Amino acid sequence: MDIEFELDKKLNPFNDDEECVKCVEAVRKYYDTEKRIVRNWNEGLEGEVPTMLLRALKGFEQSKNLVFFQAGLGELCLARLRKCPCAAERRLLAYGLWAWYMYTEDRSKIRLALGDELRTFGSSPQWRWIISPILATLKCILQGICCSEETNNLQVLWSQCLRPLYLPAEFAEWRDQLPLLGTYHAELTACTLAVCVACTTLGAAAITAVLDAWPTSSTASTSKEVLLITTLEQLLCAKNEHSWIICDAQLEYVLPQCLNRLALCASSENWRLCERGLHVWRRPEIAIRFNRKQTISAFAPALLRDGTPHWNPTVNRMTLLVLDHLAAIDSKYLNEIAEHHFSVKQSTQSTNLDLRGWRPDSGQAPPLTLTGAAPWAIPQTNNDQVVVTLASFRSACAAIAQEHTYAEHAEYTKAWAAALVAAAPERLPNLKFHDLVFGRELGQGAFGVVKYAKRIVREISREAWPELAVKVVTRAKLNEHKYESSVAREICALRKLEHPGIARLISSFKWREDIYLVLEYAANFDLHCDIRDRGALDLESTRFVVGSVLAALLSIHEIQLVFGDLKPENVLITAAGHLKLTDFGGCRGATSASARDLEFEAATALRDLRDGDWRPSNTSSSSEQKKNN
Repeated sequence: MDIEFELDKKLNPFNDDEECVKCVEAVRKYYDTEKRIVRNWNEGLEGEVPTMLLRALKGFEQSKNLVFFQAGLGELCLARLRKCPCAAERRLLAYGLWAWYMYTEDRSKIRLALGDELRTFGSSPQWRWIISPILATLKCILQGICCSEETNNLQVLWSQCLRPLYLPAEFAEWRDQLPLLGTYHAELTACTLAVCVACTTLGAAAITAVLDAWPTSSTASTSKEVLLITTLEQLLCAKNEHSWIICDAQLEYVLPQCLNRLALCASSENWRLCERGLHVWRRPEIAIRFNRKQTISAFAPALLRDGTPHWNPTVNRMTLLVLDHLAAIDSKYLNEIAEHHFSVKQSTQSTNLDLRGWRPDSGQAPPLTLTGAAPWAIPQTNNDQVVVTLASFRSACAAIAQEHTYAEHAEYTKAWAAALVAAAPERLPNLKFHDLVFGRELGQGAFGVVKYAKRIVREISREAWPELAVKVVTRAKLNEHKYESSVAREICALRKLEHPGIARLISSFKWREDIYLVLEYAANFDLHCDIRDRGALDLESTRFVVGSVLAALLSIHEIQLVFGDLKPENVLITAAGHLKLTDFGGCRGATSASARDLEFEAATALRDLRDGDWRPSNTSSSSEQKKNN
């Protein structure tokens, strides 16, 4: 993969030198001192990377850069990117890679090193490995290409280094539904476009690769699908100085697959995916490239939705706009498609039909939708009437779009974040198992596993649902290790605690013999992970941590209890930076009297847990609800 390139100095990862200076200062401030970096990372020479970069880039003297980069700083930059550096350091490392290439004479070795990193990541992707700076450097190299006879090498670069990067199905951040692709998507798309410009024969291959990377039913990811739609849109709309990057001949080859995929997205009940599939039509280039009857044949049935408007008002508004685009292509043909579509009796595809045959008292488990949420989590509308003409369908969509308004999602999210630091916790004494949507595993302990979850709130979108941490203790674990008394003490202790410095109990119930403790969620992991990733705390941070932990401990001692398991792993960090103590399995009474009281309450705690099943139950304990209230 030895290609003759020149680095375009105008295309460096920073807009200008002033931006680099700001980045250097941000990293310097973040790590406090150069000595602290080496001392706290404890990773040998890799710990010196930011220190060396600060020295190498300060003043922008080429001779100084040469000295440092010849000493192997570039390789250390690549190694540091595997350690999940902070955002400010990533920018600094991106500039370091660019400077490494710019100030080094033997650039072929650097290109091979960059290619090896991307190839290795593609074969074994990891969320802690940050490759966006590598792709940003590669983009600069590709946009400065000076040789037009390297088609074979560019094809190798595409097939071995870039194409595999579209495939990962893992999440970098499950709580935010951020796919791993999302951490480097913009840079990867820019590199893909640059390769297609340099090698025009790769256009169709790039489109095919994006379509092949689409999530399957077993690896479903709305966020990744949205990113892939963005890539498709940019490839279809991109131009060079003379023509389209994807020429007309290549478009004829890939157009059927593109139209089918976009139409499938546009017909989805998932409002986010549906909106993104329709949103491509905002680009005038799409209207030009899709200006053919083939587009109407593919899109019209998806938009007409068997005569049933979408439940989401924004989707209905966008549907009307796309129908206008199709009518501009050939209104007569669109009417023919619609007439044929409505002449055949179609069954509606709304979410309401998923509930057909099920009643709350039927004894059956309620069905789950494809999104993994209970059917009642999706807003239902009275739009199941089947219309029989294109005009009436337009009218129905317009009526629903005007009738509905969005809930204030942002305000609801802020309110839930504020509840984490409120003086008293928000209790949910009637929470059921099917009111929760479970996600990734947050951790494991002696008693059980802790899972990330969201509480279903019908009035708002899924992204704004409140976040929770659910501790699941299985009956098998209790019987095997005799943990009943410890779990019971933990439940009783959490019911008494209300301090905002504690991961407080929101609800508790049993479901299918397992015990569920629903707790407040802390998004930024724990103090142990923070120290491991960022190094020892500075004086100001130490004071904050010690003060927060002491305040929480004092609140525990005030009710005559002892925490009993204080360690960095049990100090959680919320998204806002507040600290919360967790894991009260070792909690004990501080005095003989408090110990007796705790044991007395714990004796019946597990037996009195209410049933968390969706079915009505007569065994729910009124005392449990009173305590949770």
